[in-house]
Amino acid sequence: MSFTGKVVFISGARSGIGAAAAIEFAKQDADVVIIGRNEAKMNNVYKQCETHGKKPLVIKADISKDKEAKAAINKTIDKFGKLDILVNNAGIMRLGSILYGNLLESHDEVMSTNLRVVMHLTTLAAPHLIKTKGNIINISSIGVKYCRFY
Repeated sequence: MSFTGKVVFISGARSGIGAAAAIEFAKQDADVVIIGRNEAKMNNVYKQCETHGKKPLVIKADISKDKEAKAAINKTIDKFGKLDILVNNAGIMRLGSILYGNLLESHDEVMSTNLRVVMHLTTLAAPHLIKTKGNIINISSIGVKYCRFY
């Protein structure tokens, strides 16, 4: 399948599933937008995409912050003029404990990144995706060895 001429926005693309998706879309000739907080890791993904002839747009952003999420979508539209695929991939894991007093803080941070960001990015991207008859891909995974709530 070819994604020539398609613009793909991937949150959490600095490593793991997001990085693999970015590289695969680049292999399929898509214009890729890599979003993440770790610039060094995103540059590694950039280099891997570049080996397939594509130079992704790299945006360092904390998309759990509304202004940064909106700016990332706007930069994508400014650069490419459209958006065809939104890949909601960003996710974090934080442990919290009722004894250490950080249970609610950890919960709020996880929910903000793993759930609220998906809804916010989807809301921001929807008008652009409607124009291109685009798609949304929501990715979820778990890599927790154990979780302590006491």
